[in-house]
Amino acid sequence: MGFYKLPKEHLLPKLIWFYLPILTLIVFYGARAISEEIFYSVVFSEFGIIENLSILCTFVGFIYALRIVFSYGEHIHKSFRILMSLFAFGCLFLFVEETSFGQHFFGWVTPEGLAAINKQQEINLHNTTDWLDKYPRLLLGIGILVFGLILPIVATKKQNYAEKGSYADYFFPTAASIPVGLGVVIPRLIERIGVWFNVELPGFLNVKTHAYQELQETYIQIFLMMYALSIFLRLKQRHTA
Repeated sequence: MGFYKLPKEHLLPKLIWFYLPILTLIVFYGARAISEEIFYSVVFSEFGIIENLSILCTFVGFIYALRIVFSYGEHIHKSFRILMSLFAFGCLFLFVEETSFGQHFFGWVTPEGLAAINKQQEINLHNTTDWLDKYPRLLLGIGILVFGLILPIVATKKQNYAEKGSYADYFFPTAASIPVGLGVVIPRLIERIGVWFNVELPGFLNVKTHAYQELQETYIQIFLMMYALSIFLRLKQRHTA
């Protein structure tokens, strides 16, 4: 099986794979263009649009990864079944971290010991060290850049797709990941250009680094949801009588 062979079909609704990444960017920059106050209160507050979209996507990714394992596990290779189990655990971990183990919804008080080492005084692990914050995001971003953006573009150009039902057919993202892959890379690159060249970005592009990081995380979590949902839909179509 060649390295550039990717599945051709994905069965994802256009609303998810095409419009959702675009609308997310429109909301992000549109709110910033209206006013900085609206941007940080409506879009990037704890109960803002971006934050809750991230939470929703990781939960949906977790549910569909579990459904793949328990409903169609016998139709996929054992090693891929293990991979999807780990994928489900990863989505669940992201979900509880993003909600600070429910603190955002229930207002639980952070234990003093954790508050002392957590930069936002929340009940989570990713704000205690860069090893659980920046580096996982960096690795996921690189992975999506390669497998969710570059590889599908090359494969689409080559018209070289995996055999239906093969390991590669389920493992590799499809061409539907290209819009969300662009969302992972381009806005963050815009922010980095401002930092690298020490220039203030003009107008609605002038957004704090933290907001760009949160946006990138959201696109990563949209990708994870799409990945699990696409695999589930293909398995359901092929193995439901």
